[in-house]
Amino acid sequence: MSLDKIILENERLGKARNNQKLIEIKLKELVNKHPQQVADLLTLLGIKASVLAPKAVLYSTLVKYIPKNSELRATIARVILENSGYASADGQGMAIAGGALQALGGILSGIGRNKTINSTTPLSPEQLQRREEARKKQQEEDDKKKKTNMAIGIGVGVVALILIIIGINYAIKKNKAKELAATAGSPKVAKPSLDKLNAS
Repeated sequence: MSLDKIILENERLGKARNNQKLIEIKLKELVNKHPQQVADLLTLLGIKASVLAPKAVLYSTLVKYIPKNSELRATIARVILENSGYASADGQGMAIAGGALQALGGILSGIGRNKTINSTTPLSPEQLQRREEARKKQQEEDDKKKKTNMAIGIGVGVVALILIIIGINYAIKKNKAKELAATAGSPKVAKPSLDKLNAS
């Protein structure tokens, strides 16, 4: 039986827990087989994710944001059904059954947020070290982006200030030029000479 039919049958029989377990397995498979695509999707939707992080961390991030982000939920639901072989009969791409897609979206929303791929298995020192290295690398990238954005902001501010100063200087020079032109263009009044004044 195909995944969409299993989901709908479990929904009909009220076996919600079976569906949840099934979808958790499919999510873990998705992260294990396609970590780069999962990380890219999360990043595209504005969620911090790195393929360098352990898969358990990537899975936890995915599970955490699926209930909060409808676009992520819809995309993951489609990918799970498509990866399970649900294609259109004529082979022209994927045609997802509306009922199964809706049911799958509901299951994804209900999946617990604090689950990890190996929740019962403690992490080895190497895994912990890789996780810490990935966290530090992500922090360095975030700091670098912050500094770059700050530098760009300061640069734009300085350029804007220079343009304002140039504009003010230009306006002042233009006003002075107008005043000089007005003074030079006004008719001169003839001053009476001393001889004429004495003669009178």
